[in-house]
Amino acid sequence: MAVSLNSIIQELIEFNLEVFISQDNEILVQAVKLLEINQVIFEPQYLYVGLVLDFPKSIPSNIPVNIICVTENTHFDVNSKEENLNLILIQSKVEVACIFNKIQSVFANEQKIQLKREKLINAFIHGKGLQGIINTAYKLLSNPIILIDSSSKLLSYCGSIEVNDIFWNDLVLNGYFSYESISMIEAKKLSDIISRNVDPVYVGKEIFDVARLISKIVSDNKIVGSIAMLEYEKLFSENDIILFKLLCEIISSEMQKGRFIQNSNGYMYESFITQILDGKKINSKIINDRIKCLDLNLKENLYVLTIQFTESDIIEKVDVQYLCNIFEQIISGSKCIIYDNSVVAVISCSTKMTAQQNDIKKLADFLKKSNMYGGVSRCFYNISNLQEYYRQSVKSIEYGIITAKKDHLYFYEKYVLYCLLDICQSKDELIKFCHVSIFTLIEYDNNQHTNNMKVLYTYLKNEKRIAATAADLRIHRNTLTSHIKTIEKVMNINLDDVDTAFHLYLTFKILMFTKSLNFKF
Repeated sequence: MAVSLNSIIQELIEFNLEVFISQDNEILVQAVKLLEINQVIFEPQYLYVGLVLDFPKSIPSNIPVNIICVTENTHFDVNSKEENLNLILIQSKVEVACIFNKIQSVFANEQKIQLKREKLINAFIHGKGLQGIINTAYKLLSNPIILIDSSSKLLSYCGSIEVNDIFWNDLVLNGYFSYESISMIEAKKLSDIISRNVDPVYVGKEIFDVARLISKIVSDNKIVGSIAMLEYEKLFSENDIILFKLLCEIISSEMQKGRFIQNSNGYMYESFITQILDGKKINSKIINDRIKCLDLNLKENLYVLTIQFTESDIIEKVDVQYLCNIFEQIISGSKCIIYDNSVVAVISCSTKMTAQQNDIKKLADFLKKSNMYGGVSRCFYNISNLQEYYRQSVKSIEYGIITAKKDHLYFYEKYVLYCLLDICQSKDELIKFCHVSIFTLIEYDNNQHTNNMKVLYTYLKNEKRIAATAADLRIHRNTLTSHIKTIEKVMNINLDDVDTAFHLYLTFKILMFTKSLNFKF
């Protein structure tokens, strides 16, 4: 990691400096070292700091040498310096340790910026799309960011929904600038100013309610949009401006891919859905306006599908937009986003979804082959309830893996009972709700080496139908009848009693949920 010598000079500007630079090009240093007494070996990538009394008697003639010397009350003949010497004299009362630490802070600051640069670049490299890049930038810069195309149509934004700024709310609410907003901007000739500048332009409160940095976005030598960062949650720092410039370059590169042209509404959709998933409070009028603006055409029945990966870092390894496209092709009426390291799809359909649908079968097969797991929520009818049903889809995966890991797609409807059990957090407390005679049957099976527990569960699961149970167990019906009689005798129960049968089925569910059974169903 290199730092320019000029940035170090700026850090030391509070002192009385004399600067003598022998090179015309920018000087970069990689680290700082203390100047040793009688030092004779120097490296051009280092900056040496010491007292003028320690200044070397001779300087290498074949390489540049960078030195900072504290010279308080000490005469130093500047004219005697070598031609390849870059020298900074500090004629102030200050300790060398203080100068050394100040220089180190420059390197530490550069390291922070570099880490943030890498995060922004990685968001682009790993195909997170415009919304993913904007989300990352917001986390790094801590101020609201908004992106529009050349027709003043909203492409993406991130940050607080309720910003006290007319122009921000105009875009967020309507998806584009109103005629009144455009007229106000044009009256100030702001578009011309932005288009003429290569760097971002700082626009204060003389135009907007909230000051902001604005930059044009150029693709193939054409202005295709603009991006703004509002000075809302904190004041801009020099580092923020550096990172914002990089963000502009990355957004330009992302838009050159052309995906935003094919479906610019997609990025607005991602932002809209993410905010509801996050639990942001959005009133119903704004939600309805956004649905119209995005032209979602939601059908009556809504579902949330969440897809989780067995590799926790897969999001960093693959093009996530490619993953979303695959799932949207498999499931008709779905729109996918990346949320909390998972693919989350909102599915809209005119009829109720079933596990027997062709696209659902294809999805289940794809998940199994790809070693991924999916959960489907119950049906709902209002997009504002999305967060609740997203949680259902996540829970269905959690319960499904516990009870049926060989499957890879789970419907929450099948696991409602487990949700009820989950409310009671203690395993010991749940076991207390089990039918007491079940433990007698477990002991009997262990002693006699029989499988009556499996027979009983299969019988209850099949609603006590002899033919279906015998088929599942691959035994003769007479053999099954014999097993049932043995079970009733050992447990001292009557399986024809509805309450008893229900209690036993609930018992199996508790034992499965608490992982207290050691046989497969």
